[in-house]
Amino acid sequence: MSELGSVSYPQTRSVRFNRRAEERLSESITAAIVGSYRMEVIPATVIDHSERGIKLSVDQNWFLPKVIVLVDFRSNSVLKCKVRWRRGCYTGVQIVDEYSPARRRRFFETHQLRNCRGFDPAPER
Repeated sequence: MSELGSVSYPQTRSVRFNRRAEERLSESITAAIVGSYRMEVIPATVIDHSERGIKLSVDQNWFLPKVIVLVDFRSNSVLKCKVRWRRGCYTGVQIVDEYSPARRRRFFETHQLRNCRGFDPAPER
């Protein structure tokens, strides 16, 4: 309770409504972002994710283009994503497309990510 003069008022808290349709899963997954500009590989960590979106932790000094390619080293998945928001070191992205196994293999070879942690060069079964 806060007091204003001699009248007491209950303190109000801002209520945030969950606008998401899917459940978000909290995890800490090593990832990398490959931007279109100079094809730089930017280290990132997946904080949480849902079916259509991902919250990332990325050093705020990195410039991110509107469309990025996100590499999840745990599952070796490659996702095309749109950057929807940035707040400090956190970035929210919307998943636009997931690369097929053949396209993913070409991507890893082209960007020389073979030595990155979690990359499995074995063919898809």
